[in-house]
Amino acid sequence: PFIITEHFSGYDPAAEYKMTATRKKCISFLLSQAAAITTVSEFLKSNMQLINRNSNYIVISNAINKNIFHIREKEKRTKKQLIHISHLDNQTKNFKKIIDVVKQVSELRNDFEFHVVGKGIDLEKQKEYAKELGLLNNIVFFHGYLPKEEIAKMISQCDFMLMFSIYDNQPCALLESFMSGVPVIASDVGGIKEIVNHNNGITIPLVDTSVLFKTILEFIDNTEKYNPLLIREDALKYSYEDVGKSFSLLY
Repeated sequence: PFIITEHFSGYDPAAEYKMTATRKKCISFLLSQAAAITTVSEFLKSNMQLINRNSNYIVISNAINKNIFHIREKEKRTKKQLIHISHLDNQTKNFKKIIDVVKQVSELRNDFEFHVVGKGIDLEKQKEYAKELGLLNNIVFFHGYLPKEEIAKMISQCDFMLMFSIYDNQPCALLESFMSGVPVIASDVGGIKEIVNHNNGITIPLVDTSVLFKTILEFIDNTEKYNPLLIREDALKYSYEDVGKSFSLLY
């Protein structure tokens, strides 16, 4: 007997990747042979059921190390800090749109910084675009790849995380933010809407950058309304210990 654990975003009809009929048949056969299939979101589960509805699906979240990601006392500073973590592409993470909106916000105020972590193949192109807009190393700061420990420290010092994915299942970066007691702004797509609630952030429509613009302005002024302790307390269900128990029970 075997169990399949699936995270792939390619099952999403909105994904750039499109499965061939042959691939779907192969996947359907494998799913039918498994004792169980675990998915990280109900959204992924529903999309996999379009390929094979009769298999045994169970939703088990991604897992985060609560001993690395935790609440830290914030350093004193004069500017609010936003953070984004991804491979910085436009097809999935919609990064150029984020930069465009950050530019709009910067034309109204300069009391914030946008910190970007990730080193995808589009990194240099995105840095050049930020430079063209006059944002690079002024409003927008690229940090490239960082070890988990450094990412954890950076998230804990930020006021909120920003994501505007075109499609996504359950981004670990959002869970890391929750575990650090930091609220999020994220697009209302895929499995994201299953993990974001009024206590830990807000989801916004993907198609409307004007809503993203207004939400960023509102967050900069009102991040204090979110309670870091409540955010982390709810996020402990994503810890290695809790998720590990779910897998242990399943096996």
